[in-house]
Amino acid sequence: MKMLIQISHAYHERLVSQLVDKSALYYTLMNGMKIVSPGADETEKVVEFICDADEAQRLVETAKQCCPAAASQISAGKALPMGGN
Repeated sequence: MKMLIQISHAYHERLVSQLVDKSALYYTLMNGMKIVSPGADETEKVVEFICDADEAQRLVETAKQCCPAAASQISAGKALPMGGN
């Protein structure tokens, strides 16, 4: 099942820095899209990416070690699977 995950840009950057280049999770995060609302400041930037349930769980486990707040955001996205799978 695919899901759309949304995390803050700062947490995204922190997670990417903790992953090995060219790993599957690294590519999942790097394929995300940065979303900036008009007039948004740095703290309001987010990144959305699509992943499956296993990838999301591995990202949660990684985030718990380096960025617990990101783990919460990823877990919240796991609760909202994408339709049409």
